[in-house]
Formats: sequence, structure tokens, C-alpha cells
Amino acid sequence: MNKFLVLSGLALFFFLGCETDSGERLYPSPVACDTGNIKYSANVQPILQANCMSQGCHINGNANGGFQFDTYDNFKMTITSGKLLNAIRYTAGGSKNMPPVGKLNDCDIKKIEAWVARGYPNN
Repeated sequence: MNKFLVLSGLALFFFLGCETDSGERLYPSPVACDTGNIKYSANVQPILQANCMSQGCHINGNANGGFQFDTYDNFKMTITSGKLLNAIRYTAGGSKNMPPVGKLNDCDIKKIEAWVARGYPNN
């Protein structure tokens, strides 16, 4: 029993304490989602381009659901409609969940929520 405890302790020590020769941790702790200084152009727009416009949806000429995201003003209309946050949180139900191919990651949702909570500035 004591050998098991010693070996378990050593394994835990090596697992948690492993570093590369350069001092970089082999098992880094998860990176926190930074929502402190969210900007439309730097944070929100890339999420939209990668998840809402890259498949040809929500862009000029193909405004799925009547919503276009190709400009700030068009996206602002989606926000003011009150439908955006429920859709990306998947609380809208059924076909209104966006994107339909799979939910955004939690950090991207938090970034959009933080930006909307700050009054969705055009920055």
C-alpha cells in the first residue's frame, strides 16, 4: 500500500511538474477567455467571418433569415432585433440555433456577449 502511495505521488509530481528544456510547461493550464477589451473589428468580426459568413450565409445577396453580417450596420440590426444572443447560445430552439452546423465555442460566445453588453460599439 505504501509503495502505491509513493509511486502515485511521484507520478503526480512528474505529471504536474514537467517542463521542456526551455522551461515551457508540457501541460499548460487552460487559457482564460479574455472579454475585457472586446472590439468589433478585432474580436467580433473575425468570429462572424469564420462562422456566419464563410459558408455563404448572412452576406450580401444571401441574407439567411433576413440578417446580413457583412457590415457593422447590418450586424447591428441583428443585435437590436434581440435574436442574436439566443441563437448563438442555442436557446432559440430548433432551426434558429446559429450556426446550424454546431454551437460556437464558449469563449466566442462570451466575447460577443461582452461586446453586446457594452453597447456593441463600432470599434
